[in-house]
Amino acid sequence: MKKNLSLLKSNIYFFVALFLMLVIGLTRYDSEAGLNDFRLLLYLPDYSLGFCSRFLVGSVLSVFKKTFTVKWLTDYCAYVYIFTAFLTAFLFNALVKKTDEKYRNAVALSGLMVMAMAVGFGYFAYWLGMTDIYWFIFTLLALACLKNRYLRWLFPVFSFLCIANHYMAAIIVFPVFAAVMMMKTEDNPKDKKTTALLVLTIAVSVLSGIYFVFFATKTVTVPMEEAQRYLNSKLAVDQRPTLFYMYGKARYETVNTFSGIIREATSENISEFNAKKFFSFLTSMLPIMSVFSSVYFFAFKKANHFPGKITCVLCVLFNIVPFAVSVVSSDYIRWFSLLVMSQTLIILYLVYDRNEAICEGFGKISDFFAKNPVLLAAFGYITIIYASRII
Repeated sequence: MKKNLSLLKSNIYFFVALFLMLVIGLTRYDSEAGLNDFRLLLYLPDYSLGFCSRFLVGSVLSVFKKTFTVKWLTDYCAYVYIFTAFLTAFLFNALVKKTDEKYRNAVALSGLMVMAMAVGFGYFAYWLGMTDIYWFIFTLLALACLKNRYLRWLFPVFSFLCIANHYMAAIIVFPVFAAVMMMKTEDNPKDKKTTALLVLTIAVSVLSGIYFVFFATKTVTVPMEEAQRYLNSKLAVDQRPTLFYMYGKARYETVNTFSGIIREATSENISEFNAKKFFSFLTSMLPIMSVFSSVYFFAFKKANHFPGKITCVLCVLFNIVPFAVSVVSSDYIRWFSLLVMSQTLIILYLVYDRNEAICEGFGKISDFFAKNPVLLAAFGYITIIYASRII
């Protein structure tokens, strides 16, 4: 009994985080709606159709299984969510325990709050089946490898996998990779290996982004009708025409160029835009975006070298990305959720890594909330409860 209690106490952050994410999964997932046509489609295309973004997951699955049912894919997505919750809880527990004691409680509270947010980890359950969850997995694994002198060279590989999973990772996830490496350069300006890894990561990510955005669709040469037959053969259920909407629109007939995709997406987004819901949602996001910006503001003042200062400026500007993406995409909840998780990963990892500038900024914000618990409670209510009611 004492041994079990000791195990529980020494790994309390793991159990609390895991419990929280599983509860969020149960409460946020819409079991009646299940996986819609769009999300089912994400698991069907593979590299036999062309070397394109969004085809990564389907290509891996097709190695092990040739045909799918809706139930199998739904169960698979649920298992991926549970695996991600375990992985996140495990790494979060290790991160908190190894963080400087001065910041440990604040780091723990910050991480748990994001796990409890609908516009945070809860997004993965709310839209179960979106392959964005693989961005998160790849980024966690990349950060976990960064402390190892050999495994850290996998960092640019994980960045490539994120972009291969979906080209939007080039603007919503790549900043995590770039910011962490640039701040490491800030701490070790004369470390040639760190600088080399930074340059390699940026080069791989930029070239991958350019390829998957502008050139990947040129590798798709299969006629539309043949592609539909192939995708139909992989899913053992009669399909509605909308199943092939994204695949057909984005890869073949109507909008077969990047500018065409943007034009089509923008016109549809305007017709679906709900101004009242968007601005109510935006109100719920302002507090946490203000906190992110404040951390970087104080970190900027503390940073001694150009890499640190420019990183802080770029991370503040990173908050604008969801607004820009929302112009061409009606699922703004998705982009704000990914922003929240990306910013949280940057800040908490760098506090764990004892980056002086980020620790300075994080410490000042933590002290502010410690002295103003009412504001902390209000912040928690707006970002966790109020935001979840809007969605």
